[in-house]
Parts: sequence; structure tokens; C-alpha cells
Amino acid sequence: NNNSSRFGKFLEIKFGFYGEVLGARVAEYLLEKSRVVRQNSGERNFHVFYYLMTGLDPATRAALQLGDILQYHYMRGGTYGLTREQAIDIDVVAMSKELGHLSECMERVGFTAQELSDVWLTLATILHVGNIEFAVGESDHAALSEPGPAETVAKLLGLDTAGFQFSLLSFSMFTRGELLQSNYTVQQAEDTRDAIAKALYGKLFGWIVSKINTLLGPKGRAYQEACEREGGVTEAGILDIFGFENFPNNSLEQLCINIANEQLQFYFNRHIFSLELAQYKEEDIDASAISYKDNTPILDLVFSRPLGLFSMLDEESRFPRATAISLMEKFNAMADKSGWKPFKIVEKKDASRYAAAKRTRRDSTTVATFFGIDHYAGRVIYDVDGFLEKNRDTLSQDAIEAISGSSNQFVASLLAPPLAAQPAAGEEAKPGRTMERSKVSVTGHFKNSLVELLDKMNAANPHFIRCIKPNVFSQCDRFDDDNVMQQLRYTGVLETTRIRRDGYALRVPIEDFAKKYCTLGVFVQWQAATGPEDLKAVCRGVLRRQGLAGAQLGKTLVFLKYFHSEKLLRELETQHAAATRINSGARRYIARGLVARLRQQRQREEEEKQKALELARAQEAARKAAEEAAAAEKAMREKEAHEMMLESIRLRQKAIEERRVAEERREELQRKAQEAIRLAEETERKLREEAAARKAAEEEEAADQRFRLEQAKRAEALALDCMPTEADTPLAPPPAVPGDAGLVDALDGQAFLELLQDEELDVEERQALALKARQRLIEEENHKRKLRDEHEQAKAEEHKKHLADLHEIAERERIAREEREAQLAAEIVAVEARVSALDFGGFAFGGGW
Repeated sequence: NNNSSRFGKFLEIKFGFYGEVLGARVAEYLLEKSRVVRQNSGERNFHVFYYLMTGLDPATRAALQLGDILQYHYMRGGTYGLTREQAIDIDVVAMSKELGHLSECMERVGFTAQELSDVWLTLATILHVGNIEFAVGESDHAALSEPGPAETVAKLLGLDTAGFQFSLLSFSMFTRGELLQSNYTVQQAEDTRDAIAKALYGKLFGWIVSKINTLLGPKGRAYQEACEREGGVTEAGILDIFGFENFPNNSLEQLCINIANEQLQFYFNRHIFSLELAQYKEEDIDASAISYKDNTPILDLVFSRPLGLFSMLDEESRFPRATAISLMEKFNAMADKSGWKPFKIVEKKDASRYAAAKRTRRDSTTVATFFGIDHYAGRVIYDVDGFLEKNRDTLSQDAIEAISGSSNQFVASLLAPPLAAQPAAGEEAKPGRTMERSKVSVTGHFKNSLVELLDKMNAANPHFIRCIKPNVFSQCDRFDDDNVMQQLRYTGVLETTRIRRDGYALRVPIEDFAKKYCTLGVFVQWQAATGPEDLKAVCRGVLRRQGLAGAQLGKTLVFLKYFHSEKLLRELETQHAAATRINSGARRYIARGLVARLRQQRQREEEEKQKALELARAQEAARKAAEEAAAAEKAMREKEAHEMMLESIRLRQKAIEERRVAEERREELQRKAQEAIRLAEETERKLREEAAARKAAEEEEAADQRFRLEQAKRAEALALDCMPTEADTPLAPPPAVPGDAGLVDALDGQAFLELLQDEELDVEERQALALKARQRLIEEENHKRKLRDEHEQAKAEEHKKHLADLHEIAERERIAREEREAQLAAEIVAVEARVSALDFGGFAFGGGW
């Protein structure tokens, strides 16, 4: 941790009956307010100011009228003419993030946004207060160098500008009923300005602590129930306070811090030493030779009344004209008179080198303002210059009234007087005296806080934790011997170690001591030890035989000096080495006798092992053969089952294929039957058409026959001369008959007519020809009728035969299909019966194949 909080805090946590946290309370001690206005070389102001300067947004910075960080006096060390940029060499990015973290933490605790704004306003105002500068005016009185900073402060705090400037430059008081007004010098005005800044920061810090206690304090139903229960509320307090400080220039803050550490060291020594004495008394151990460094004289030097340093400082602070020289003279006179041993007067010849390291705002008139105190951690030289101003740490009543009259309720409440200090009803409020509070000096407040803290610590069971930093650079793997030794001295660890060293650093229970070191005493004693007295006798024998001077035997513990343990361990190691040599020799002798037996035993074990191995091999071979046979049988069964399953699948596929073929044949037969029906219908249609054609031909033939008969009759008439006289009229030719036969008949009839008309033929010849023609016609007609009847009969027989063939084919297909289906069903039933009769073991159809 590279940051010091510069105040002591005591955190009290309240726990319930079951260990739950009920609430907490924080108490702060010795806030170093002087750091706000002035810092030593190489040090910085409180970190919150740097957070404020780097983390606020531009709008808020403009509202608070904040400029560059180098513009503010309190951020440059509080000393005129000192740039000190190295003191504010900060990581801007890291600091800007820290303001967000701080705001988030405060919001989680319970601070509102308005309260955070008021806090930032107050902190910014403190920086502006530091920029108020004074110059020498009329009659050597202080005057404002420029009114701008004071007006900025009055505007931010909501103050009356004239009243605030008056409180910076003058003060008023009542003397014998008269109101007197006095002006400040430049130095007094600067002290008043710094007092205002410190008061604002201190009151703001106290308000934050009070607000945290209000928000985190135990309350509610759970706390009430825990209080009503016996043992329901327990407390744990953690004190985190600064350590011993010794700087090149040490002032009142370092004196208070170191005295607080002296008081805590006294409490620590008394607690530790009282525990030591209590244990020695319980064990009946003589502790007269044990002592510790008592720092009571230092506490008396500071706290005694009326001759202590703090009492004399409070007394001198009451005198307005008191100076550091007058205070130092009183210290030196009292040291000579009372013989203060821890107090060391610094001679003038030595004081100059302390003054060289001193940072002051004004020239020192003397160098004899130093004194030293021999603390438990070493001598520290303190500078009295500034003791009086820091001890007073009080504002003038005019400044208090000016700030209390702020229009900002938050600012006004910071410096508001307690209710007991308010004027009574009907009384007139007198300026400068009416709201005057009981002024407690810094040392008085410090003593009261320290007493309160010690009361809490005395009522508790303390545990001490010392934090040691290996170096001042916060770096790993770097150990500074001088720095660590200084911290061990400052924290009192060396003194505690000396007390334990002068006493008995080692406390070992008698039973454990006798068990561990019994071999260093008398052999008979520790072999026969049974009860507590026997164990004590064993311990006495060890102490006497080993010559452990100074060691003591208590009721339950053996008390040893820190060097006794080393001697006992060396003796024990020597004894162990001798015993080891003896043991190794005896083991070697015994081992030689055991080697032969071990060899024989090993040989027998090897033979038995070989036999067992052969038997195991035979059993393993038999087991493997059985497993192979079982595996072969199982494989055979699985193979047979697989083949039968394949055969069944093949038969099923065959049946499916035959069914498909039969279906196709059936469909083909149906198609053929339909085709036969179509052909029959087509044949019947053709027969009807042929019948119609025959009928037409018959009608045409009948007409032709009638025509021919008519021609024959005509020819016969011509032959018999019975025909009409118009012999010269030619006969009409017969109508044309389609086809070749008709054409031939027509041609023959024409030729026959031409022959009958031949004049050279006689009547008989003509009659004979006509008769022949008629006979020929009759024969031809008979022949045609016969051919037609034969043709129709042949077609009818052919159609009948075709239908009979179709019926015969369909019947044969039906019979063959039924025979195949019956045969396939029989084969499937046989295969299924054979499959169900087999034992397939772990084989399952469809899984392994």
C-alpha cells in the first residue's frame, strides 16, 4: 500500500447470534488537517483533491470554476515561491478513474447525488480558499491582494461577500461591554485563511464519517431480536492507525502520532508482559530476572498535569502574544527543574542543521526552537515553530458566523454550533460572543480521543498485527535491511523479542518434552516412566544431564531459553548418529543370517511360482480352447441361421417374383382376351359389312339377272320374230358391275348381243345361242351362291375355333398359377418351421447381418 490515510480509524462490527453482520460503526482519530494547507517536501495533499481535478466532467468543473492544477496554492505544498511540480506528478488517467470508483462506493453506502455534489463543492471551495492572498495595507494591516478568489469562495458557499472579507481581515470582541474591532496582520490573515480551509475539510470529513455510521449502523428488527437474546450481539473492533514517524522536520502532528504509538506500545508491553507473568505465576516459575523497557516516563512527560508538555502547550496557547520562543523557554526551564529524562534540549550549535531541513513560510528569528524526545523507537527532534497555531486550531467567531450564515444548507450545517450554544429566547445575540463554543485544543481533543480508544481496547481481547514494508518503493523482490530494521524497531517487535529472549522463549509440554528428549537422560527413568511425576523426573534428568542452566520445570510445561533448543537438538543429532551406526551394524549382522533363508525361500517361491504359472497356462489354454469351440459352434449356428434366413428371404423374393410374373401373365391374358373380343367384334362388324355388301351384290346381281333375262327374252323374241319391229333399235348395255367379274360379264353380254344381231345367223342359231346364254347365267348364279355359302361357313368355323383356343389357354394359366402358389406356400411354411426350431443364442434377425 503506497498511500497513508493520515488518520486513525477504529472500525466496530456487530455480529448476530449466528455470525451475521448486523452493522458497523467507524471512529476517526487525529485527522491530519494541516496537510490540507501545507505538505512536506516530496509529499502530496489528500488524494481526493487530485481525483477532483482530473475526474470531474467539464460542465461540473466550469460550475465549480476549477482551472489547472498548478494554479492552486494548496496543491503546490502550501509554500510561496515553490513550484513543486514533482509533488503533483500524478497519473491523470488513473486519478480520473478513481473519482468514479469513489462516487460509486459512496452511492452504494447510501450517499445521494445531491450530497455528492455538496461534497465536491466544499472540496473545490477549499482549493479556492488557498488562493486568497494578502498584502500589507494601511498601518501594516492585512489587505486582499485581489478580491477575485474571495468573491469566488463567497459565491460558491453562498456567503455574504462583505461579511466574509471582513472575517478574513479583522475580528471583533467584547471588552467591558464594548464591541472592539481589530485588524489582522498579514501573518494572522494567512493563519485565519488556513484555519477556514482546515475547518471546512475537518467538518466535511467528520460529516462523512457520521453519515457512514448512520447508514451502516445496526438497526432494524434483526438487531432488536439479537439484542433481546442473551449473547445475541458480539463485537469485533479493528484499529488501523499510523505508525511511528520521524521526518527531517517534525511538528505537532508527528508528536501526537508518536505519543499515540507510545501509548499503544505501553498497552502492548503491559498486555504481553502481563500474559508472560500470568503464565509464569501459573507454572510457579521465578520471573524476577525478566524486565521490559517501561515507557511510562515518556507518557508522564507528555500527559502529566500541570507540568506535562501538553498542559504547558495548552496554557501557552491561551496567551495571544505567546510565541514559539516563549514556549521553548518554558519547556527548557521545566526540563532543568524537573529533570525530564526522555526530554533532550537541543543546543543552538546543533539546532542549525535541523533548521536547514525546515520549510517555513517566514524567516525564523532563532534556531533554538527544537527539542528531542527519546522514544522507544529512537530519538526524534521536534520543531516547536507552529505548535501554538496548530494547537489552537480555532476560527474567529466572525468567520464561523459568516460561514454558518450560508444560503447553502449543507455548508451552513458544517459549522453550525450545537444546540446548547444557541442564545436563549429573548436574549440578544452579541457578535463574537453569542455563539462562542467551548474551545478544545488539538492536544486536548487528542487526549480525549486516546482515552476513549484505550477504554475500548481495555474492554476487548486484543490481537496485534504488525505490517512490515520490505522497501519504500512498493516494488517486489527488493528487501531493504535498514528500512525493515527501522520498522521492526518502530513497531516494538524488537522490544517484544527481547522480552521473550530474556524470558523463556520455548515452552514445551512435559509429556512432549519427555517423549522427544527422553533418550538424553537416564535410560532407566524414561523406560519406567508411567505417571506425571515419573515424566517430571525424566525431564529433570534430561535438564541435569545436559547441563541446561537457567531452564525451569513448571507444573505442565518445561521453560527453556532460546539457545537451549539448539543444544538439545545437537545432542539429539549426535545420539541419533550413534544409534544409526549401531543400528546399521546390527542390521548388517542380522541381514547376513537372513540372506541364505531368503534365497532358499525365494527359490521355493520361484518353483511354486513356475508350477502355478504352468498350471495357469494349462488352464488358460483349456479355457481358450473351450472358448474357441463355443465361439466356433456359435459361429456355425449363426452361419446356419444366417443361411436359412437368406434362403427364407430368397424364397420370399422368389414368391414375390412369381406372383409378379403371374400377375403380368394374367394381365397379358386379359389383354389378349380383350384383343380377341376386339377382333371378334371387328370380325362381326366385317361380317355385317360383308352381309350388307352381299345383299347389295345380290340385289345388283338380281337386277343384272333381270337385265340379262330381259336381254335373253329380247334375243329369244328376235329369234322367234316376236319382238317389236324396231329391229334396227340397239339394245342397251347392262349396267356396270364393280369388280373384274362384272366387267367380264358386261363385256360378254355386249359380245352376245352383237352376235345375236348378226344378220348372217338364222333363227335356230339365234335361239340356240339364247338358250346357251340363259343356261350359262343360271350356272354362274348357282356357282356364286355356293362359293358364298362355303366362305361364310369357313369364317364361322374359324371364329368358333379361335374362341375355343382362348378359353383353353386361360384355363391352363389359371391351373398353373394355383399350383405354383400352393407349392410356394408349402415351401415358406417349411422354411419358417425350420427357422423357429433353431437356437440362435444372441443372434437377432436384422441386427448382425
